[in-house]
Amino acid sequence: MCKAAEWYLRLVDWIDRHKTTACMIAGFLVAYWMGEKFDAWNDKMLAVMHEQTAAQVETGKALQELAVRINGIERKLEK
Repeated sequence: MCKAAEWYLRLVDWIDRHKTTACMIAGFLVAYWMGEKFDAWNDKMLAVMHEQTAAQVETGKALQELAVRINGIERKLEK
């Protein structure tokens, strides 16, 4: 088996011989990592937007009920 230092030297030697391929692999790894980060952030944002939508629906229902009550009171006052 190879020691850790031998693997490191082999990796550095391979990167030295294949600079373009190594750069592409590094770019793909960074893109994958950022995709995972943004995916987590998107999930959090989606949860917040869902809660906000639910709150807006409840607020709309309450305002509609309040408007109905006010209309009832106005009708009673007109009589």
